Amino acid sequence: MSSHNAKIKRSFPFFRKEKVGYVIYNLFQNNKLYKINQGVLNSDRTDPKAEIQSSEQIQPKRVIEVAAALIDEAGKFLVTQRPPNTHLALYWEFPGGKREPGESLETCLKREILEELNVFSEVQAFVGEYTYDYPDRRVILYFYRCSILKGIPEPKGCHDLKWITPGEMQEADFPPADISIIRMLKGR
Repeated sequence: MSSHNAKIKRSFPFFRKEKVGYVIYNLFQNNKLYKINQGVLNSDRTDPKAEIQSSEQIQPKRVIEVAAALIDEAGKFLVTQRPPNTHLALYWEFPGGKREPGESLETCLKREILEELNVFSEVQAFVGEYTYDYPDRRVILYFYRCSILKGIPEPKGCHDLKWITPGEMQEADFPPADISIIRMLKGR
């Protein structure tokens, strides 16, 4: 091992050699997360650029808690289409939205359904929790079975809505965070 590699190995005990490309390491130091881009080997000798190229502080991912409704009528589920010019524009999703600080998930869900669909709803039962990591955020989805108490759904806070069976749900039409619940609904 060259003295250069030995120095890196002492400083970063997780240092390892690779044959091509760059290895990106995360380092926790003093409760801060740093990203280290490490140059790597070209064949069996150390690349002269194998020094730490940058060490920048990384902000932790934003965590977003979302309550989502599974509203089922006659074997069809109500799904809404996200508005254009938003994150995940025009994807289909289950009604619901972000929880406000201090708000219960059930209250969040009732509020979001009223805002999006102009209907009053009842939260019936917790179905499951799914976490999905996007590059810039972590989304924790809490799914509940719900029913409509009063009103006819209309796309008030969404682009469109429709009723579909689990078999009609195409994974490519939904955000990646919803894929687990779709597979559960399909029985896979």
